[in-house]
Amino acid sequence: MVFLHRRIDVVSFDLDGHLGDSSLGVAAAQQAGTAAWAVPCGYNAGVPIARASPELGFDKLYDLASHERASRAASPTAPPLKPL
Repeated sequence: MVFLHRRIDVVSFDLDGHLGDSSLGVAAAQQAGTAAWAVPCGYNAGVPIARASPELGFDKLYDLASHERASRAASPTAPPLKPL
């Protein structure tokens, strides 16, 4: 993850949900009552992750970082991003 942060010039942030790459992670987040976000780059037994019905889906981790930056820019009360 540190490599990802440095590669796309993103700082550390706290997610407002669970990011997973399988239907098991999506189901666990939903059962825990937290937002279920997903990326398709993990092992999910060959089944598209969208079938697990995550609240948000990201094609790449870069898209997650872009989403977080945009969300924080739109919310003046969002916690600040933390440098690595």
